[in-house]
Amino acid sequence: MDNILLCSNHIPLVTSIHNTFIEKYMLHANGSYVKVYLYLSKCIQAGEEDLSISSLADQMENTEKDVIRALNYWEKQGLMRLTRGEDGEEILGIDVLNPDETLSAQEESRSFADLSADTGDTTGTSAKRSSSNKDAHSSLEEAASDNHSATDASTDNDAKASEQKPEHSKTTAASKTQTASPSISTVEARPKSSHKTIQVTTEQMNRLAENDDFCWTSNVVESYLGRPVKPKELQLITYLYDTLHFSSELILHLYEYCISLGKTSTSYIEKVAIAWDEKQVKTPDDAQNATIEYNTTYNAVSKAMALGRPLAAIEKDFVDRWQNQWSMDLSVILEACNRTLLKLQHGDFKYAEAIVERWHRSGVHTLADIQKADEAFANEKAMERAAKRNGSDSGTVQHKRSQAETAALERQLLQV
Repeated sequence: MDNILLCSNHIPLVTSIHNTFIEKYMLHANGSYVKVYLYLSKCIQAGEEDLSISSLADQMENTEKDVIRALNYWEKQGLMRLTRGEDGEEILGIDVLNPDETLSAQEESRSFADLSADTGDTTGTSAKRSSSNKDAHSSLEEAASDNHSATDASTDNDAKASEQKPEHSKTTAASKTQTASPSISTVEARPKSSHKTIQVTTEQMNRLAENDDFCWTSNVVESYLGRPVKPKELQLITYLYDTLHFSSELILHLYEYCISLGKTSTSYIEKVAIAWDEKQVKTPDDAQNATIEYNTTYNAVSKAMALGRPLAAIEKDFVDRWQNQWSMDLSVILEACNRTLLKLQHGDFKYAEAIVERWHRSGVHTLADIQKADEAFANEKAMERAAKRNGSDSGTVQHKRSQAETAALERQLLQV
């Protein structure tokens, strides 16, 4: 990648950071983004010229995508202006702007928007919105319209049915009301550990169509996918942004992560997002830690099964069920794998599943529980062996007694 040009309209003699940046921008930014901004400030103020995205990534021990994500974030905040190539992706130049001037411009823009709202004039807001945000707005309105039309049809059908069929109970009526609501679009989620459903309202989509941050996020997702987002994808992004309260950075990290795995389907991305929400993932750093932990589990199971390769998708489903549905500790899962290997001399996930399922039904979730269960099982077997032994001894005595009685009876008969 070619070197990029750095320029700024404020070049102090030493490396310094504006208080405005610290007070108004830094406190709300991701730590990795702040690191990129600080390092770029140092490079600019030191007059460095040989600088590229790859060199920035090497210096900060990060990936190029992480650096680009940080630059996009600061561009969105108005602290940088990025010059891009003809393809719209390659960054050719970075203009670091004065935080004081940016903040002043943003405050003036907000004041103007408030004034326009008070006077009923929406021209200022429309002029301020960028062309890319207009595209996202149009897409959102289209998705909302499709959603509204579909649910209106459902409402009409339910209304006709209600004329012919009397109301049987309050529960039935409430159920019909929920189904026929024209403002809710339900996308079924398929998480492993819960039965959540994604609900996105038309009001949400219309409101977020006016949100520049949301529109910017949608446009970046489009650039990641390399195509316009579909209505269902917009509904998912709306749910992540407005219901789960994923930040723009976390949503972009989610899509980048899934795309890196070759997964672009809405159902897969939805599944990962819900898993992150259940694990209380709030930032890209949290997501990376969760991903590392998850991959560590897969690697540990593969090693315990002596596979010598990464787990296949169906094998990951076994591990996910053990961890998410049955809440088994990793140590318990590995113990099941070890016992499978000792018994069969090879890895077998169905055999291991039988062990884990038996433990799950017995309330076993830790190694200490396993030890207690093993002791109880050993005691039970010992009692069974003792019972069999006692039964065998009793049978032998009874058999000997019967032989003695038979012999005595024979002697009496012979004497007679």
